[in-house]
Amino acid sequence: MAIVLVVILTLSQMPSLTPKPQPQISPEWHRVTAFEGSGSTSKTTESFYIPSDKWRITFDYRAHPNYPELTMFSFLVYPEGETTQYIELVHKTGQSKEDTTYLYKGKGNFYLKIITANTPEWLIIIEAYY
Repeated sequence: MAIVLVVILTLSQMPSLTPKPQPQISPEWHRVTAFEGSGSTSKTTESFYIPSDKWRITFDYRAHPNYPELTMFSFLVYPEGETTQYIELVHKTGQSKEDTTYLYKGKGNFYLKIITANTPEWLIIIEAYY
């Protein structure tokens, strides 16, 4: 009788062999990098890694308060190592703007070529969906 009681107590203390369901983690947007600046510029960014097939670039720029018609904001997205074939082009002129462009170009390393004129301030945020 004592042996049966010990076996029952031992079995009741053992962890269950049935795996517990793991909580589902929904994909969400994660910041990869950001770039900011002002004035008139032509710059190439450092490369950044995109770990998913879906990503987006959110940008915001302010027009020159006295001469908005002379404000220009643009950027091109290139795969790392490429210098002529861009995969995305955004070009805006005039009034201040905030917008987002979505890319479905896959994983990899990329960089931006940013060109601005008479732009008091600008910001580019790159996010990946995973």
